[in-house]
Amino acid sequence: MKTALAAGCPVVFGFDVYSSFDWIGFDGVMKMPQPGETVNGSHAVCAVGYQGDHLIVRNSWGQLWGDHGHFYMPWSFVLNNQNASDFWLIKSVSNSTVIDQETIETKCAACLNKMPCSLL
Repeated sequence: MKTALAAGCPVVFGFDVYSSFDWIGFDGVMKMPQPGETVNGSHAVCAVGYQGDHLIVRNSWGQLWGDHGHFYMPWSFVLNNQNASDFWLIKSVSNSTVIDQETIETKCAACLNKMPCSLL
């Protein structure tokens, strides 16, 4: 995974979301779950880099969440296959349309209100 990230290839993966994940602050640091802590579900995210003992992860909840939309997941969490799985390496993207976050939020709000969606 480090080799892929160092080469500029993001890695998409899923992980179990423990109740403490709801308490990630503006520093973006994810704490290791405590024994007996509840799993609230699962979530897919995109790893974009690493630093020291943490994986730098981009979340899909907008730039006002965590550290400007990112959080720092401990390697010890990632390497436990009971916590994280289904890893996908993104080597290239072709025929893509880049859509800014504000457009996504505006259009998705329209979809949530059952209005016609014109995202693309």
